[in-house]
Amino acid sequence: MIRFLFKKSFYDFWDNLLRLAMVNLGFLLLAALPFLLSRLVGRSVLSSVFLLVLGVTMLCVYMAAVSLLVRRISDYGSFGLFDLKDALRQAWPAGLMLAAIVVVLTLVATMALPFYMAMGSFVGVFAGSMVFWILIALLLALQFYLPVRARIDKDPIKILKKCLIVSVDNPGLTLVSGLINTAVLVLSLFAAFLLPGPAAMLLLVDEALRLVMLKYEYLEAHPGANRRKIPWDDLLADDRERTGTRSLRTIVFPWKD
Repeated sequence: MIRFLFKKSFYDFWDNLLRLAMVNLGFLLLAALPFLLSRLVGRSVLSSVFLLVLGVTMLCVYMAAVSLLVRRISDYGSFGLFDLKDALRQAWPAGLMLAAIVVVLTLVATMALPFYMAMGSFVGVFAGSMVFWILIALLLALQFYLPVRARIDKDPIKILKKCLIVSVDNPGLTLVSGLINTAVLVLSLFAAFLLPGPAAMLLLVDEALRLVMLKYEYLEAHPGANRRKIPWDDLLADDRERTGTRSLRTIVFPWKD
């Protein structure tokens, strides 16, 4: 299943390369806006904090909207940039909740970790380590927050609960998708985040949740089935046929196919 996830995500990303690059440009513009505003309002501590929170909020709301758009790609569809307005209207509550969570986790990381590590004792190191790994676990779970909003539920609190359930119930997939997206983030540095960029990361986790939902649909239809022996070959048969297989020549020169 992991291998198919990677292949389908790559094919969908490649087929929508320009469209996703334009979406990534929106991320870059929103990220740059607080820095531009800081020149107008000055660089006091209060204004810096306000602009930082504003920037995080705008990015999270935009991410929530983009998550609705990339879902269409995962479902073998497409989207236009004019669809963004409707997506923003639908997704802003989840985006605001995500921004609040990010701000809280950032405060915990910047205040609790230095405090415990500065204690210089075993208790401090132990407490700091616990906080660190809890933050990592929460970040891994939060990667499913926006896909859950796009596919399962609209209530921000219920979305949070369900993304935690998905991550705990699928630890291998959660870890693999987190590692892949970390690699994508590092790779994006070399292209100024235009490619693969945040849109590719959102696409990957949406593809992952889409496949997980196939498992849950199967378990719901077969209550006595073994959760550790999911017949992925059968569940993915239709998707594998629709996705197909491509040679390197076909990927680089699709017009010669």
